[in-house]
Parts: sequence; structure tokens; C-alpha cells
Amino acid sequence: MRRSRSNSSIPISSAAKTLFSDRTSIPRPQRSSSVCRDSITSSTSKYRKPSLERKLSFSKISRVTPVLNRASTLSVPSSAGSSSRRTKSPGSAYREKRSVQKLATDTRWVDSQYQKIKEFVIENELFEPPCPNLKPPTIKQFIHVVETLLVELFPNIKINNENYKEVITEMLKVLQFPGSIPISTLKTVNVMRTWPQIVTLFAFLIDKVNLQREDPFEEIPRCFTTPEEEIDYRRFVYAEEHILREYRIFNADYTDEDEQCVSEYTRKVADLMGVDTDRIEWLKEDIAEKKKLLETQKEELDKLSKEEKEILNANKDIESTAIAIEEFIVLENAKTTEEFQDVSKAVEKLPKIITELKENVAKLESDIEKQPCTVQDREILLQEIDILNGKIGIKNAKVKHARDIKEEYDAKLDEERTVLRDMVVKWNLSLMKITVRMPRIKQLLLPESGFHSKSYLDQLDIMLQLKDTIERELVGDMSTARAQLEDYHRMKIELETDIEGKKVEMKKKQQEIDTVTKEVKQLELNINLVKKQNSEVEDALQQKLGELSNSTSLKELKAEHEQLTEKRSNLEKKRQKTTEKILATFVEVYDTIKKKLETMMEVGNEVEDSICAATEEALRKQEKMLQACRELKQIQEKLDQLRSNHLDVDSDSER
Repeated sequence: MRRSRSNSSIPISSAAKTLFSDRTSIPRPQRSSSVCRDSITSSTSKYRKPSLERKLSFSKISRVTPVLNRASTLSVPSSAGSSSRRTKSPGSAYREKRSVQKLATDTRWVDSQYQKIKEFVIENELFEPPCPNLKPPTIKQFIHVVETLLVELFPNIKINNENYKEVITEMLKVLQFPGSIPISTLKTVNVMRTWPQIVTLFAFLIDKVNLQREDPFEEIPRCFTTPEEEIDYRRFVYAEEHILREYRIFNADYTDEDEQCVSEYTRKVADLMGVDTDRIEWLKEDIAEKKKLLETQKEELDKLSKEEKEILNANKDIESTAIAIEEFIVLENAKTTEEFQDVSKAVEKLPKIITELKENVAKLESDIEKQPCTVQDREILLQEIDILNGKIGIKNAKVKHARDIKEEYDAKLDEERTVLRDMVVKWNLSLMKITVRMPRIKQLLLPESGFHSKSYLDQLDIMLQLKDTIERELVGDMSTARAQLEDYHRMKIELETDIEGKKVEMKKKQQEIDTVTKEVKQLELNINLVKKQNSEVEDALQQKLGELSNSTSLKELKAEHEQLTEKRSNLEKKRQKTTEKILATFVEVYDTIKKKLETMMEVGNEVEDSICAATEEALRKQEKMLQACRELKQIQEKLDQLRSNHLDVDSDSER
């Protein structure tokens, strides 16, 4: 099978490989008779089988493409075994590339291709979101369109902003794009200078997608002269269908359908060739058993061969050991001979060595007699020198250590002096506000220099005594303020208790007012009822008066009526006065209680505010004094420490 020019790895079964490796040996259909020649001639292009290899041969389908002229047809891969087409030479591919580059300069052709691209984008639902304007596209739109079209051809492909230039270049090589698009063009797709090349790329990919959507293996009726010709043709079609199906499964990662596809293809070919699949399975099992038996025999043979090799290796080891022993004996004999010769030479040189030693001893004795002191004296002098050197070293070490200590304590003294000055300044600043109210506190202000002098320490002792005196006075003032605060607090509690009692009384009075108000309302209801009854009685009396107007007792009735009317008016006046008197009494009581409560609340608030203010002021003063005492104590501790350090340094320096 001829190799593809791309690096694609399409999974092809062993049966398909065997079939396509013998493609040239497939007998072609014989020339048909005149009866069906016309039908065969009219459908010649339909019987051309597309090749699965990527090559430069093309058959033509009527479609405008970016590959050829604008009035030409779409180029699609043709069959590799077709006798009516030949593989195009490199020269023809070069001419196609030149034609594409020439078409890219034709504005009418570019506009027509752009219209085709817009129709494809609008009619297909592949693009999300839709691309309203692609002239020129943004880099994001360009990546989206190219990725969508390439996914239709290669479902597993992934394109992003980082790898789109390399992936697109590689895919155009795989698809054998008849032209060249450099990386610089892919980087600047959003400028009009590269627009014709981008249109060419889009149109080429759209043609590939449309071509893939078509079914090139549609069953077409054909006249065959012999049954063998039909069998060969169908076997060839099955193989091509199987390879294309395997290619689609491989691109889609449908691993579960792979085995099913292979079994279906095998079954079709077996049925076509009249092969008994059951017998083939039995033969496969028989072959497998024989292979197992062969493997067993091979293993036994390997074991025997291994044992034979081990025996041969043991013999070789024994022979090599014997040879090594012989060589060792020869070497030992040679070494013994050399050592004997060396000893003989040394014995010959021995008298000369003895003579030289005697001469050296005589010379050494004469030198000893001439030296100024004995060996014992020399040892004693060396010991004394070592002792003196040790003392000098100790003195130097002490001096160096004392110097280091002095430098260290000088640095610490400077640091402590700085810290002490900051503490004194902080102490004086903390007393400045207090001295406004208590001028006597000015006596506690510390000088801000001369910390290491004795007079400063004496002054500090005096200030500490003064501080204790002022602190005792403040404690006494604090006790007095605390006692006053407790008295104020006690008065506040009494006032609150009195206020609570007044509130209870006011609630009772309010309840009484509510009761009287209810009684007044009830009296008004009763009065209204009496008025109603009186009006009824008056009507009845008027009626009787009309009846008795002519009787002799009319005067008596009138007198009685006048008396009743007078009594009613007296009762009405008495009720109204009583009601007004009761309401006035309750209103007066309510106003009095309310005023007293307000007065008591104001007095309580004033007392509470004054108590809180006095307490806060006393606590604030006490806290400031305590803080000042703490800082003064810290200053005294620092001064004591500095004094002790200074005395230690002075004593070390004197030593």
C-alpha cells in the first residue's frame, strides 16, 4: 500500500492491509458490450472510487472552489487504482499552488467566495455565537470558525489562542491545501492585507466539510460481464467502506465500535467469498493448541540447552582455574628469585653501612662535648620560656577582654542613656497637663541631663519621697471622693426608690381617673336615658293635656308639669357641676404628680452626672499619678543598674 504524505495514523485491519497491498492485482471489469456501454460511459465518474491516501490526484465535481478557477469545478480525491486517472506530478501541484495565489489577487473571485462563506455560516448551526461580520475577522472569530470547520473533519482536534498557528499549519498540510499560508499571515488575520488568503482558507475548509458530508459509496447499479468481476468489485468496495469507517471511529475515539466494525467487515467478505467461518474458527483453535504444544516443546528444548550451556561453562571455568594456578606458581617463583637477589645485595652493602654509622656516632659525641649547656638545662630553659609565653598570652587576652567589655558597656551605656532620657521626657510630658491643675506637681519634674551623676540620684531620692507624699494625699482625696460617690450613689438609690413609689401612686391615680371617667360616661348614658324617658312622658302629658284641656283639673296638671320640669333642670345642673368638679380634681392631681416626677428625675440625673464626673476625674488623676510613679520607679531602677554597671567597669579597668 502506498504511503500517505501526511503523518496520519489511520487504524487499518490486517485483512484490509492484505487486500490493499494487492490492489494492482485486482482484475478490472472487461469492456462491456455495446448494449450497456452507453450507461457505463455515462456513469464512469460515479464508479471512480475515492482513494484513502492523501495525494495530488483529483476528480471533478461541479462546484466553485478556491483551488481552481472561479468557473472550474471542485477537486476531490480520486481512486488510486483508477486507470482513467494518473497521480499528478509535482509540477501540476506547483501549478495549482500558483493558481491559488493568482486567484487570491482577483477581487471578484474573493467576493464570490466571501458570499459562499457567509451563506454557509448562516445556513449551518455550527457557529456559536453567530459571526455577523468576517471581513476581516478578529483573531477570536478566526480561531472559532477554523476550529468549527476542522472539528467537522477531525473530531478530536483542539485549538486555542496559544497553539492555533501550529495546528492550522499542520492540518493544512494533512488536507493538502494547494497553497501556502505563512505564520505571519495567521498572526495578522484581522487586517485587510491578509483578507484574500483568509477567504481562500475558509472556502477550502468549507469545501472539505461539504465533501465529507456526501456519501461517496452509494450503491450504484452496474453491469458485470462475469461473477468473478462482481465479487472482486464488491470485495474492493467492502474494503474501502471498512477503512473509511475505521478512520471515522479512530477520529471519534469510539473504541467500543472498533471490534464490531471489524467483525462486520469480516462477515461480509466471508459471505462474499463463500468461506466457512465455523471451520476457520475450528482451524484457529487447532492451530492455537498446536502452537501451545510447540511452545511446550520449545521450553523443554530451552531447558536442555540451558543445562548443556551450564555444563560447558563449568568445564571452561575449571580449565581457566588450572591455567590461573599454573601462572600463579610461575609468578611466585619469579618473585622469590628477585627477593633472594635483593637480600644478597643488602648483605654485601652491610659493612659499608656499619662504618658510616660509627663515623656519625664519633662526630655526634664531639658535638655534644662542644655545646654550652647540657640537655637538662636546655629543657629547663624551654619550659620557662613556655611559661612566660603563656603568661603573656593570658595578659593579652585579659586586656583584650577588658577592652571588649568596656566597648560593650559603653555602647550599652549610650543605649541606656538614650532610653532613660526618653523615659524622663515622657515622664515630664505626662506631668505637664497635671501641673496646670496642681502646680505642686511641678516639683516632680526631672532634669533631662546628667543621669550618671550622684547629685541626680540624690535628687531622684528626694523626688521619690515627694512622690510618696503626693500619692498619699491623692489616696486620701480618692478616699474622700469615693465616700462622696458612695453617698451620691446612696442618694440616687433613695431617689430612684422614691420615684418608683411615685410611679406606683401615679399608676393608682391613673386607674382611679379611668374608673371615674367610666362612671362619668355611665352617668351620661343614664342622663340620656332619663332625657328620653322625660321626652316620652312629656309627649304623653301633652297628649293628656290636649284631652283634658276642657276639664277642671287642667291647672293642677300644669302646675305639676312645671314642678317636674324644674326638678329635672335642677338635677341636670347638679350632675354637671359634680362631673366638672370630679374632673378638675383628677386633672389637678395628675398635673401635680407629673411635675413632681419630672423634678425628681431632673434632680436624679444632675446628681448622677455630677457623681460620674467627679468619679471619672478622681480616677483619671489617680491613674496618672500611678503611671507617673511607675515610670519614676523604672527610671530609678535604670539609674541603679547603670550605676552598678559603671562601678563594675571601673573596677575591671583598675584591675
